[in-house]
Amino acid sequence: NIIFPATTVAVKVVDHPEEKNVAVYPNPGNGLFFINFDTPANQNADLIVFNVQGKKVLERSILENTNSINIDLSNNGKGLYLLYIKDGSSVNVTKLVVK
Repeated sequence: NIIFPATTVAVKVVDHPEEKNVAVYPNPGNGLFFINFDTPANQNADLIVFNVQGKKVLERSILENTNSINIDLSNNGKGLYLLYIKDGSSVNVTKLVVK
């Protein structure tokens, strides 16, 4: 079972790169990921990464007008992770694979 924080939000897992406004590469990767946004954030956002057990392994704030950020999951081990980017009322969820 995956356990997430007790917050109710609508979540969409994006599996089609052409449909999302967030690009994460390389994915799969060695743990160092680059995240680019099609358009700069028009407000501050939260970035949270969970492992498949539901444990939060990373949390960062994304400042308004940010075009790209880097995250490092290399110390968290190989496996599947879920990257949540929440800005206002929308949430973008992307699968990350550390190999």
